[in-house]
Amino acid sequence: MMPPDRVLYMDVKFPMDSYTAFVAAVDQTSRDSLKKDFIAAVRARVTELQKRDYAVVTTEHSLDYVLLFVPNESITGFIHEADPNLIDWALAQKVVLCSPLNLYAFLVVIRQATESFHTEQAASHMMQLMNKFKVQWEKYVKSLDQVKKSFDKMQGELDVLTVGARYKKLAGEVKKIDDLRKQQNVPELPASELADDDIEPQDADEDEVD
Repeated sequence: MMPPDRVLYMDVKFPMDSYTAFVAAVDQTSRDSLKKDFIAAVRARVTELQKRDYAVVTTEHSLDYVLLFVPNESITGFIHEADPNLIDWALAQKVVLCSPLNLYAFLVVIRQATESFHTEQAASHMMQLMNKFKVQWEKYVKSLDQVKKSFDKMQGELDVLTVGARYKKLAGEVKKIDDLRKQQNVPELPASELADDDIEPQDADEDEVD
């Protein structure tokens, strides 16, 4: 409990699916559209939290603000870049967007406030609990960082496959093949007529000459 016996709510239902769809998009038109969808989803989530009004609907002494947890720092930066007014707008709705790092800062402030209000009330026990929390939090942040690195690596590999030099070279070779087909007046075979059985592997023994 927070001093004086207050509670602070944190919501973790962040629209991660919308962000993942944006990251996985290949062409720029889709990325632009999905970026707008993601920002709209974040705003919708903030509005939903604001309408809940925890301070009224609960019997507990909750603070006026609600935390909306953002999974990692890069997403927070992306939100600020895509919609610079969103974070301030959310604050006006009494919803605070917090990433792992600034969430830890919030918790530090809360811990200091708790120390001020309850110095004479089980301070030693409280600090033990906070230290245990810190250990678990550091483990969590470490695991989260590993996930972020894997995610960034996957995104980099996806970029190489979809817009990198290798993709462009492959696209160029395909175009050359298609141009040659057109020059030779070879009709394009519909995809529905293609079958795996049309191309049979050649037996190595058949190539040998006695």
